Amino acid sequence: TAVFPGTSNSLRVGDGRSDKIVSIVPFKDFRLAVLKENSVHIVDANPANTVSDYTIQLVSDRVGCLAEKSAVRVGNDIMFLSRDGVRTIGSAYQQDQIGTSDPISLPIQDVIEKINWEYASKSCATFWRGRYMLTVPYLNSTVPNVTIVYDTNTKAWAGIWTEWKPSMFDVYEPLDGRRRLIWPDTNHNNIVYLRDHIDE
Repeated sequence: TAVFPGTSNSLRVGDGRSDKIVSIVPFKDFRLAVLKENSVHIVDANPANTVSDYTIQLVSDRVGCLAEKSAVRVGNDIMFLSRDGVRTIGSAYQQDQIGTSDPISLPIQDVIEKINWEYASKSCATFWRGRYMLTVPYLNSTVPNVTIVYDTNTKAWAGIWTEWKPSMFDVYEPLDGRRRLIWPDTNHNNIVYLRDHIDE
C-alpha cells in the first residue's frame, strides 16, 4: 500500500498478495513507477484527481526489482536490477503502451552471474552524464564493490569499475556551480566524489 503525503487516502498497488514495494520512481506526466519484488506497476498520480481516482496499470507480473537504490530514471526510461539482470521500463513506450525490456545486461552476463545475489538488495545506482552506473556486491563481497556502467549514448556497456564501495549516490552542487557525483564510501567511511569535472 502506498500512502500519499497531504492526504488521508491510501492506494493499494497490486492484488494484495505478499509482493512488497521495493522502489517508487517518478516517471512521465505525473506517473509513478511502483517496482515491487515480483511485479511492476504504473500509477497515474495526476494532481487534478483525488487519490481514489488514480489509475494503476500493471506493466508486468513476471518481472520485479531486487534493490531499491538500483531503480533510477534514465531519460524516458527507468533502469533497475531484476533477478535476471538489468532491465528497463519505458523502452517499449509507444502510443501510451509501457513495458519492460528483456535484460539489457545480456552482453555482460558473465559479470551478472558473479553478483552475490544474497546481498544484491544492497546494490545502488545513479545516472550521471549519460551513464547508468550500478554498483553490486561481486563474488564474495557483502557490500557493493564493483560498478557496471551502461553508456546510454552508445547503447553499450562500458566495462566494470572497481575500488568504489558506495552505499548510495547523490549529486552535490557547491557554490562554484559545478555539480559533482558524490557517495558515502564504505572503504574508509567517508564521502568521496568523482573528479571528472577537472580538466586534463
